[in-house]
Amino acid sequence: MTRFYRLLLLALLALTPVSLVRASQQNPVTLDVHAGYDDRGQYHVGHWFPVQVVVANDGGDLSGTIEWRFAGESQPAFRSLIDLPRGARKQVLLPVISVNDDRTAVLQLVVNGQALAKSVVRLNPIASDTALVGVLSSDQTLLNSLSTTQLVSGFSTELSRMAADLFPTDPMLLAGLDVMVIHDIDLTILSDAQRAALASWVDLGGTLLVGGGPDA
Repeated sequence: MTRFYRLLLLALLALTPVSLVRASQQNPVTLDVHAGYDDRGQYHVGHWFPVQVVVANDGGDLSGTIEWRFAGESQPAFRSLIDLPRGARKQVLLPVISVNDDRTAVLQLVVNGQALAKSVVRLNPIASDTALVGVLSSDQTLLNSLSTTQLVSGFSTELSRMAADLFPTDPMLLAGLDVMVIHDIDLTILSDAQRAALASWVDLGGTLLVGGGPDA
C-alpha cells in the first residue's frame, strides 16, 4: 500500500508542472485589429488609411510599442508607444500608407524587445486608377448598384462599406476616398471629431453625396 501511494504522489508531482506551464503560456495581452475603410483591409494605394487597434491587458502593468510591418520587410514601417496598466483596454489609431500594393502586414506589441502579441492583417489594395467610393448607410446592400456607376469620369468604381464607429477623425485618413455617399444616416451618430474630419475632407476637394431616408 505504501508503495502504491508513493507512485501516486510521484505521478501527481509529474503532472503539476505541465499544468503550470500551460497556464503560464496563456497570453494576457490581446489585439483586435480593424484595418482599412471597410474593416477588411481595404485601402487606396498611395494614400493614408486607418488601422485601429484595441489592446487589452489582463496581466501586469507594461509599456511597449505597437509596430506595423508589411510582409517582406525586416523593420517596422510605423510605430506607436503605448502604456498598458493592469486591466487596461486601449484603442490606438495607427495611420498607415503603402505604395506597393501590399496585401499582408504584421501588427505586434513589442515589450522590452520581445513580441508579446501579434496579429497577421490581410489587406485589399485598390489601384490608383480606380475611384474608391466610401458608403455610409443604414443598409449597405441597398447601394450595391453604385459599383457599376462611373462616379468619377474615366475611372471604374470600387465601393468601400464604412462603419460609423470606425469612421476616421483625421481628414488625412479620408484622403484615399474620391467620393463619399451617406444614405439614411443620422449624422449625430458621428462624433464631433468625425464630423469635423468629414467637413475638412469636403473643403479639401472631396465629393460628398447625401441621400435621405427615415433615419436621416
